[in-house]
Amino acid sequence: MRRTINISVSEEMFNYIQQEARYGSVSEYLRSLIHRERQRREDYAARPHAPLRRANDAGVFAEALEQLERLKAILQKTETDDD
Repeated sequence: MRRTINISVSEEMFNYIQQEARYGSVSEYLRSLIHRERQRREDYAARPHAPLRRANDAGVFAEALEQLERLKAILQKTETDDD
């Protein structure tokens, strides 16, 4: 069974998801984020003894942090625009 969720995003965030992130819809983007997170957790659970200091893990972590910072900046800008 499929469930739906509704979220609202600013026009700027919507445009980012469709143009810059190259996703066809917000739903695709969220599914992709959830899929990556689930895969990351499964990978980690399969090797809990492996340190996160390996180059590949550090690269993935750094990329995720960059994406979070970009989204945070967009959200902060949206909040100040709404005030």
